Amino acid sequence: DKDQHITILVDNYGCNDVTNVPVKCEVKLPPGHPDYDSSPLLFTGVVPIVPANSSTAYTFSSTFDMTPLGEYTITAWSEMAGDINISNDTT
Repeated sequence: DKDQHITILVDNYGCNDVTNVPVKCEVKLPPGHPDYDSSPLLFTGVVPIVPANSSTAYTFSSTFDMTPLGEYTITAWSEMAGDINISNDTT
């Protein structure tokens, strides 16, 4: 798709709702991609609310061209201030 969106699932394992959770997503394009320059694309956003013991899907507003064949590496993470368990922030 020339206008590929990325949707992530943000989990809240805590007993309180969390708000305004900063999220980021990095896309490494394959060599030969028209936009390839060895620097990954970076998407940022803020998830308004993730209820306690629940998950919220978030779709980044920016898109990228995923029509060229090749291996795409996509990594997403949250950067919530005060998070006491950062080991589960990246996927």
